Amino acid sequence: MKIKVKLLSVLIGIVMLGWGGWWAYQSSWKGGDFLIMEVEKEKLTFVNISPSRGMINSLLVLGSVDLWIPNGMGYYPTSKLQLILEQENSQPNLGKMVAFYNFGLWPVSVIYNEDWQNNRWLWKNLGPLGWLRFRLQADDWLQKKEAISGDLSLAKESLEEKIPRDMAENDVIEKNIRLVVVNASGKNGFGNMVADRLGWWGIMVTTVDTREEEDGCQINYNSEVRAEKDISQKLADILVCKTKGVSGGGMEVVLGKGIEEMIKYSETYVRTF
Repeated sequence: MKIKVKLLSVLIGIVMLGWGGWWAYQSSWKGGDFLIMEVEKEKLTFVNISPSRGMINSLLVLGSVDLWIPNGMGYYPTSKLQLILEQENSQPNLGKMVAFYNFGLWPVSVIYNEDWQNNRWLWKNLGPLGWLRFRLQADDWLQKKEAISGDLSLAKESLEEKIPRDMAENDVIEKNIRLVVVNASGKNGFGNMVADRLGWWGIMVTTVDTREEEDGCQINYNSEVRAEKDISQKLADILVCKTKGVSGGGMEVVLGKGIEEMIKYSETYVRTF
């Protein structure tokens, strides 16, 4: 009887150990690019942990830089961003939308006045195995810091080089996706603005077309190409679009009135940035 109890205890222990290992793996960072948006009272910092580059890249946006806030808020200095995001807590993705429509970035995590490098934060967000991976490898990676001050429109040419090179998700870049952006919103310049941000995010936009107004937003992808399906799902989260797999053809993003109305896009935005 005692032997059976011991065997049962051993089996339970093995099962629990296996489950714990599976949980640790599933809940942990797998080593892809991990982009953090760090919002503080007087500045904004993007940090990209990028093992594939062997780098930790940081982009500092000083408090005096004006950012375009979606949803009809217009321009505000970076120093006001934390207050705005805290007040607009009914829109949990507003911080990520600010990152995308100003810099073509979609962070994994948005944090406020918190040091992302402390062990508690890393364990919580990277998981136990991700934390261990980071601590074992980070000392061997290069650290690069860039800063932005003044008018973003004057820094656009520099950003077009720096963001895809240092901050864009490497997994997106390596998929080598090409797509067409279709502006069906009825707003001049909207398609070009989104195409620019997609380019910074890591996608090659081959053409920007215009067609008659449509409702909503839809991403069409070749159902036979796995990479297009993967990217379409990520884009759907960013642009709040529906996706549709089609047989053959290239990938396209159709920007209808729905997305333009959601972010309350203004044509003056493109003229200033």
